Amino acid sequence: MKKMFGRILVFALALCLSLALASCSGSEGPQGEPGKDGKTPTIEISEDGYWVINGEKTAVKAQGEKGDTGEPGKDAGYENPQGLDFFLKDDGTYAVGIGKAIYLSEITIPSTYNEKPVSEIGIFCPEDVSDGMGSQLKKIIIPDTITTIGASAFNGCENLESVTIPDSVTSIGSSAFANCESLTGITIPDGVTSIGDSSFRSCYSLTSVTIPDSVTSIGSSAFAYCTSLTSVTIPDGVTSIGDSAFDGCENLESVTIPDGVTSIESYVFYGCDSLTDITIPDRVTSIGDYAFAYCTSLSGITIPDSVTSIGNYAFHYCTSLTSITIPDSVTSIGNYAFYNRFSLTDVYYTGTEEEWGAIEIGDDNGYLTTATIHYNYTE
Repeated sequence: MKKMFGRILVFALALCLSLALASCSGSEGPQGEPGKDGKTPTIEISEDGYWVINGEKTAVKAQGEKGDTGEPGKDAGYENPQGLDFFLKDDGTYAVGIGKAIYLSEITIPSTYNEKPVSEIGIFCPEDVSDGMGSQLKKIIIPDTITTIGASAFNGCENLESVTIPDSVTSIGSSAFANCESLTGITIPDGVTSIGDSSFRSCYSLTSVTIPDSVTSIGSSAFAYCTSLTSVTIPDGVTSIGDSAFDGCENLESVTIPDGVTSIESYVFYGCDSLTDITIPDRVTSIGDYAFAYCTSLSGITIPDSVTSIGNYAFHYCTSLTSITIPDSVTSIGNYAFYNRFSLTDVYYTGTEEEWGAIEIGDDNGYLTTATIHYNYTE
């Protein structure tokens, strides 16, 4: 019954539109010339998705009807004038999605719907719609009733320039702002404790980010390929930084690693070409595979006494690295860890020559072993 009603509705809308077009164009002459008025109508689509004929917005939707899910507001009514979708959650609050608002460049999310709070943001740039739909979104205003920005909520909103996350938000889901190519800055509120995997991945225009003291973990690939990001301060409360967190941040010049971090995961700073210096805290016990690979501007680094293993390719092609301090706590160095094209000339080792000889050093670390080893080094 619902599908039949939908077909009737679409047919009726099409008929209305055709009648409107016919009335605008006049009757055609005998040789196929324009009608008596000599005018051809201009036909456009309004920003919110309605046909516009000769500059006059009609009441006929240019896009098809809404699907079966969600709970739309009253048509053109006060409850939902933007055409957003609302979904009732188990806790009695609503989650909001893009719905029919796919053409809008600016959206204000209401704080309530049907007299109940709106607490969660769902997907605003859906992948299953025609190309370009949803990509017009440039600005979104989020009310302070929102506590959760869901997974992939704004993933692919390539024109999104401005968003303010209110203090009420405590959770930012995986890929929430991934591929928001026009987003230049973001402030994460104090209530957020974790930054999800790929949350800001490939935000190419992101130049600055403020991470609050409340954050304890940064997910895998959280800021990967944020190629305009130049600096980031990681608060002391962070104890976990996921693999590839800053992978490909080629303009990242400085970063702080808090004392609570116990391991540098794989690919965390892979390809950070502009990173010149970094301090690894004393509690770190391992440096993962490719952790600093292709950090071509990295000129010096001190590995703390707590580190016992250095992974494969950890400092691979760090072509500006001329010296390094390695503590006698290190028992293994992975394959290609210091494959550095002759740049490495001095290794300052805190242990004895005998202890150095006992380290398990992987293949293709010739530039490490041919450097001058300074044994029993003390600062």
